[in-house]
Amino acid sequence: MLQRIAASTRSTSGVRTFHESTNYYRKAALSLRCSRSKATSTLYQSVVIDGAIVKDGVLEKIVEEVSEKGWSVVPDFLPGHIVRQLREQAIRMWEEGQFNPAKVGSGAGKALRPEVRSDHVLWLDEGREGNSPAVQAYWSSLDQLRVMMNRALYCGMKRFEGHLAVYQAGTFYVRHLDRFQGSKHRIMSVILYLNEADWKPQDGGQLRIYLPQQEPQGGDAPTPGADGNQPSTTSSPEEAHVDVLPLGGTLVVFRSDLIYHEVLPARRQRYSLTGWMRDDPA
Repeated sequence: MLQRIAASTRSTSGVRTFHESTNYYRKAALSLRCSRSKATSTLYQSVVIDGAIVKDGVLEKIVEEVSEKGWSVVPDFLPGHIVRQLREQAIRMWEEGQFNPAKVGSGAGKALRPEVRSDHVLWLDEGREGNSPAVQAYWSSLDQLRVMMNRALYCGMKRFEGHLAVYQAGTFYVRHLDRFQGSKHRIMSVILYLNEADWKPQDGGQLRIYLPQQEPQGGDAPTPGADGNQPSTTSSPEEAHVDVLPLGGTLVVFRSDLIYHEVLPARRQRYSLTGWMRDDPA
């Protein structure tokens, strides 16, 4: 069980909606109490998708933790047979040469920067008929989570975009934010790990989550730094963080605008399905 070392600081000025103010960085960053609907308690029910079950309380746990501290880690989000099917699909597509080297940035600024990230990706179409039943099951579970988060936290998210990612031995992704500079459409980052259950710390490839800090000195908002998938040089060995082992079935959800993170160098082939809940139409 992941040790919870981030202490949440509750605001004394009342609850705040997700988009209440662009100055939320000026408040205590750990006071992430997005406003909740009075009907929230009626939203949390089992999600049954083609034999896959997201158990009672799991979606509630994600919503509550993201609201309080900006991130959530859930082991065994999907049953093992669904994760196995997703992993087998990723391996097959990798062996067929369908992946491409990952780029950083967006639009005309998109470029290969292997010193920043060195993984390979394959984008998936949420509505494509060719997606496997396992992918469709995962999409459906995320849609349930998206709807619940919108109702509880007023996030306004409309869709999900995602890709399969493969990190070969020796590859990595340096510290960064998931929002592109100049674009605020990525609201929540979501990662589902597809690796075998025998993954060990010495295999590397951990997701390092840098914990949000309290209000910066002088009341100024922190510099975006790595915003837009650009590298950041602001980390230090003393900076508070949590390392998440990429065990198959583990789901990680975090705020794209707030949580700096990196992928430590992998020492064996590492598979994931990574994506973002966005507030713009397709």
